[in-house]
Amino acid sequence: MSKLAISFFFGVVILLAGCKDEKIDKNAFSMQSNISKEELNKAQNLDKASYAGLEHIFLDTSKISSDGKYIMLIFGKNNCQWCDRLKDDIKEDKSTQEILLKNFNSYYINLSYSKQHHLDFDGKTSTMDSANLSAQYNIRPTPTIVFLDKNGMPIVIYPGYLPQDKFRIFLNFVASGEYKTAKNQMQMHQMLQEKLQGE
Repeated sequence: MSKLAISFFFGVVILLAGCKDEKIDKNAFSMQSNISKEELNKAQNLDKASYAGLEHIFLDTSKISSDGKYIMLIFGKNNCQWCDRLKDDIKEDKSTQEILLKNFNSYYINLSYSKQHHLDFDGKTSTMDSANLSAQYNIRPTPTIVFLDKNGMPIVIYPGYLPQDKFRIFLNFVASGEYKTAKNQMQMHQMLQEKLQGE
């Protein structure tokens, strides 16, 4: 056999050896997309560390809905001492926790991160990121506490920190439905002011 024929023979053997009918390992191809999904999921959940220890109070902000309860949104940021103080107060105050768990779907929205939020208020759905959600309620300082009714309509927005006794006044005012007795926003704010001063 000539060298050319031997080379051709080995070439065919190598080619045939590489064409075995084996199943393709799909994991080898989907691995990259799994990593991407994991990274996306990680980015979408960075905010959860913001309320560590309060996961039983604050729900995942990926989906914000009333489920028949009032809604409380607390807008905060990293390195916001008053945000941290408010969370610490809630963590230590069992009576506040009871009111929240019974009457509210509560969410802590960390504006230090960008996250997609799917909103579902009485069947009306929308999706927006954290920046647009904060713009919707004209959030300036942090913390800002937003109370919404079961249809997602704002009841009262409080910019700033509230000590627990004052915070519970807000919670009870909303949870009891007392805010509905006000003829307008001005009267509602007057009623709240009187309650806060009476404490």
